[in-house]
Amino acid sequence: MINIKFFNFSMIMLFKDRNEHIFSALLFAFIVFILSCVIFLSSSIKYDINSSFNDSAQIVITNQKALFPAPLNDEDIEKILFIRGVDGVDGGVDGRYHFLQANSYFKIVGDDMIDDNLVIVGRGVKDTMNSFYYKDYFNFFTCNADVVKLNIAKQFISESSILSNNLITMSSDNARKILGLEDDEYSTINVYIPNSNEVEYISQKISALFPQANVTSIDERRAKIEKLFYYKGGIFLIFYITVLLSFSILLYKQVNSISSKTKKEIGILRSLGYSIVDVIKLKILQHLIVSVSSFMFGFVLAYVYTFVLDAPLLKKIFLGSQISSNVEFTPIIDFQLFFLIFILTIVPYLGSIIIPAWKIATREMSEVLK
Repeated sequence: MINIKFFNFSMIMLFKDRNEHIFSALLFAFIVFILSCVIFLSSSIKYDINSSFNDSAQIVITNQKALFPAPLNDEDIEKILFIRGVDGVDGGVDGRYHFLQANSYFKIVGDDMIDDNLVIVGRGVKDTMNSFYYKDYFNFFTCNADVVKLNIAKQFISESSILSNNLITMSSDNARKILGLEDDEYSTINVYIPNSNEVEYISQKISALFPQANVTSIDERRAKIEKLFYYKGGIFLIFYITVLLSFSILLYKQVNSISSKTKKEIGILRSLGYSIVDVIKLKILQHLIVSVSSFMFGFVLAYVYTFVLDAPLLKKIFLGSQISSNVEFTPIIDFQLFFLIFILTIVPYLGSIIIPAWKIATREMSEVLK
C-alpha cells in the first residue's frame, strides 16, 4: 500500500530531480498535443458531415447535357413517383454564385420558407460581404445581367458550420432568377425512400429512366464530401509518423537515461530497507505524475488550440484557405479514442521506467554503489 509518507517522499524526490523530468514532460505533452489536434479536427469534420445528412434525401438526381449541368422539370418528378418504393419526390433549386469582387464562390440554395426580400447567409459569406460593405443587403447579378437586391436577414446557424460556411439560402423564386432557371425547372430532384435496402435498386431504376443524369445515393454523397475534406490524408499520416518517432525517442531516452546518480539513489533506497517492489512503486508513482500531468496539459492545450483558436494553421492545411478562413469547429470529444491513446502512451512510458529500475534494484547493492 502507498501511504501518505511514501507519497510525500516520492514528491520530494520528484521535485529534487525536476530538471531531469522537464524534457520528458515537454516531449510527452507535445506528442499528446499533436495526436489530440488531429483527432479533434477529424472528429469535428466527421460530425459536421454526418449532421448535414440528417433528414436528407436518400437519392439526389442532377441532369447534364454535353457534360454541362442541365435543368429538370415537373415531368421528370412524375416519372420517378411511379417507381415502387419511392415515398416522396421534390425538386430543389441550388447552384454556385460567383462573387467577382472577392473572386469567391457561394452556394445558393432555394427555400420556399424564406421571404422573397431576404437571404440567410453562412459565416464565411457574411464576413466576405462585410469586407465589401454589404452589411444590410447584397446585389445579386442574374444570368441576364439584371440585379436582384436582397436584404441580409441573419447569419445561418447550423451544427455543420464547415458545410454552411459558404451557404446562402433564399426563396426558390429568387434562386431561380439568379441561377437562370425557369419557374418549372429544378437543378436537382430529391428522392425519399423509407427502406434503406431499396436505395440501390431504385437508383438503378432512375438511371435507366434518365441515362444522361447523375444519380447519387446518400452514401455516395457522404463519401464524396469526406474525400473532399480528407484529400490531404497524407498530411495526417506525416503527423502520425512524426508523433510515433517522437514517442520512440522518448521511450529510448527513458530506457537509456539511468544516470549514475539515479543508480546510487536506488542503491541507497535498497540499503535502507526498501524492497524491489517499493523501489518500483516509487518510480511508477513519480513518472505516473509526470506522464498524466503532461497528458492532461497536451489534451487541454489541443482543445484550446482547435476549438477556441480554431486551429489557425492546421485548418488551412486540411480544409484549404478559402474554406477554412471563417470556419468554427464543432467541439467533439471521442472519449473512447482518447482513453485508448491514454493507455497506449502511458503504459509504454511507464514500462520504459520500470524495466531499467527493476534491473538496477535486482543487482547487488555493492556493485550499484561503487
